[in-house]
Amino acid sequence: MDECVNALIRLDNSEVAPRENEQRQIKGVKERKQTEATLRESQRQLELEKTRLCLVLDQMPSAIVIADKQTQRITDINKYYEFIWKLPFKGNTIEEFTQIYQLFHLNGTPYSIEERPIVRSLRGETIAAEEAVFKRGNDSTGYLLVNATPIMDSEGRIVGGIAVHSDITESRELQRKLEEYNKNLEQIVEERTMRLQEAERMAAIGLTARMVGHDLRSPLQLWLTMFTCSSLNYQRCLNMSVTA
Repeated sequence: MDECVNALIRLDNSEVAPRENEQRQIKGVKERKQTEATLRESQRQLELEKTRLCLVLDQMPSAIVIADKQTQRITDINKYYEFIWKLPFKGNTIEEFTQIYQLFHLNGTPYSIEERPIVRSLRGETIAAEEAVFKRGNDSTGYLLVNATPIMDSEGRIVGGIAVHSDITESRELQRKLEEYNKNLEQIVEERTMRLQEAERMAAIGLTARMVGHDLRSPLQLWLTMFTCSSLNYQRCLNMSVTA
């Protein structure tokens, strides 16, 4: 009797085990498919966000470059960057990139790789309104205003850096012309002031001369009057003596 029961139990277990395995396999397949669908959706969302970011970057009137800290590579660059440098995007590594897109200090010395704002941002440095000179692909030069900052993840770790370059060449040229105009204006004002002072000095000299001339003429006129009267009296006396 016991043997029959055990046999039935073994038979039942032998039938249950495959069903459980099958159910686990089905569940595993469903979970794997769900995980794959989630990954595909995440990848789609990531690509969508990247596309949006590229569209936003390309519409900005500044040259923007983004670098990855771990790989030390340039991950993104907008069209305006190529436009102001007049160079197509080249150089995936930061070292190659900095050699192609050259920056100089205002005194003319070139930036070293470690001095480049994008590299400094990867070290955690924030750069605000730093002026620099850049060399275009046609060998002409211009002026940039550079801002840079590190990119951090949700835990505050630096994962990358971004640098924004604004072309201020025209504003610098306008500023130079304005300074030159102000300088010329100051010179004109100074020259006219000197002329006015000279005219005032000459007018003062003329007034003094007229006053002196008047003072000199007054005694002379008195002497002439006295001389004339004396001459008339002499003539009258002479006439009287001849008559007598």
